[in-house]
Amino acid sequence: MHEASHLPWLGAPRPHLDRPSLYAPRPALLVAGLALTILVLDLLLPEGIGVPFLYVLVVIAALWSPRRRFALAAAVGITALLAGDLLLAPTGHTAGLSGIHHPLAIVAVWTTALLIYRHKLVEETLLREEAEAQAYLDVVAVIILVLDREGRVNLVNPRGCEILGLQAREVLGRSWVDSFVSERDRERTREGLRQLVRGELAPDRRRTFENLIRTSSGEERLLAWRRTVLRDARGNVRATVSSGEDITERRNAERRLRAQESLAKVGQLAASVAHEVRNPLAGIRGAIQILSRRMPEEEDRKVMARIVERVDTLNTLTEDLLVYARPHTPELASVSLQRILGVARRLLAGHTDLAAVSVEISGGDVTLEADEKMLQDVFLNLFLNAAQAMKGEGTIRATVRAGVDTVDVDVEDDGPGIPADVQERLFEPFFTTRHRGTGLGLPIVKRDVEAHGGDVSIVCPDGGGTRVTVSLPLLRTQPSC
Repeated sequence: MHEASHLPWLGAPRPHLDRPSLYAPRPALLVAGLALTILVLDLLLPEGIGVPFLYVLVVIAALWSPRRRFALAAAVGITALLAGDLLLAPTGHTAGLSGIHHPLAIVAVWTTALLIYRHKLVEETLLREEAEAQAYLDVVAVIILVLDREGRVNLVNPRGCEILGLQAREVLGRSWVDSFVSERDRERTREGLRQLVRGELAPDRRRTFENLIRTSSGEERLLAWRRTVLRDARGNVRATVSSGEDITERRNAERRLRAQESLAKVGQLAASVAHEVRNPLAGIRGAIQILSRRMPEEEDRKVMARIVERVDTLNTLTEDLLVYARPHTPELASVSLQRILGVARRLLAGHTDLAAVSVEISGGDVTLEADEKMLQDVFLNLFLNAAQAMKGEGTIRATVRAGVDTVDVDVEDDGPGIPADVQERLFEPFFTTRHRGTGLGLPIVKRDVEAHGGDVSIVCPDGGGTRVTVSLPLLRTQPSC
């Protein structure tokens, strides 16, 4: 059994609060019947037995009523009954045991009634506070998570279920670390919980602990946790309580901001490079070509050809730097997505070294509010990457999938795929795995797609190949830089 019974809001059983079944006697009938029975016994049995004290049982029976004033009402009725019995008793009875038992019984009845009233009042307060706490848990915008000492989930609020993409019944009782924490953060999270339970790590609600969790769809979300512990009467830790805020989008925004700041610096550098390097490179290239024609030895001419190749690489890098760093706001117009893909395919066919590569375009056409030239460059860049991944031979598949608010374009190739550690860095400027690559192609693609309010992602299926998905909004409201 989990630790739920030690936590006030986890639904600890309260049998006396449960509604009576349809077959159980109603509280009023039960109290009336019990009072009548005691009255008959009081009339039939000798006065020395102390039957009036049994009226305390009538008040106790009031516990079955959901109304806290029911016990007081029962006490009033019993008091009237005992007082009437005392007043109507024959002369001499009031001086005997009846004169002692009846007042004492009244005191006992009222003492019991007041205790029950107070108990009911405290109980209602607790229930109200519990309902308020539950209402808070239902609407709060962070994950509230309660784990027992073994790390099993005892409580998760609706926000937690929403992020995980699961129902509460699918989460409760499972190991949080093993089931929902990303493998890369699993051991670190498990050790932190162990230290918290053992008292080796003092809970600090001001300090956050970040880790990645895995949702039911396989997506990873970054959460910042604040943690504390629940202790029993002896001070032993019974459970950990954590509140987790989903900071995935915030961190993505911070990375984009840092990228923009870096972009501004790159822009300044690119302008200097273009001015200081482009013209000298052109002169160097021309001079080397002249020298190459004058060299009689074939081996010398090959060396000069390799130098020209390196100069061309530097020129390409300079041009990519200028494109990447140049601020560019999309010039929006109504354009056909099929037309954009068709132009990109024709531009790819102009590369003579990629003549063995074909592009298949499938799916319906949609109209976008977009910069046609910018998106043509986006898909041409993706086609070139796919063609180079297939070593200049094979078929590229571009599939259009229109949704309600967005349209997705999948660009797939049959190449060897991309290692997982490399996938994470593909959109970093200047990162490349190709010998002659500049490492700016995919960052430019991402920048231009995001300028349209879209997104780009890369997936490598287990069977090989690479699939790049470009998502674009069907309705464009405001361009971003």
